[in-house]
Amino acid sequence: MHLDQLDKDGTGLLPGGACVTFFKQSKLDMATLAAIWGLADVNSAGSLDKNNFYVAMRLVALAQSGRPLTRELALIVQGNRLGSLAVA
Repeated sequence: MHLDQLDKDGTGLLPGGACVTFFKQSKLDMATLAAIWGLADVNSAGSLDKNNFYVAMRLVALAQSGRPLTRELALIVQGNRLGSLAVA
């Protein structure tokens, strides 16, 4: 699914429900997805902008590879947006 398909209103914000449906495709358990949401939705807005969606996607990949999810890891991902953070 293309990112713009989640932003049906064209607001630049991706609604929580659409993100959850998308993230469920990762096959991660709901507790892990909830932790990822808590780390990515930094303003507790119930939606993600495209930068925070990117953070959530990186955290999904890292969780799938077995990395523990921490606030520190989320900060590294946020600060490393244009760099690389090894998944394995």
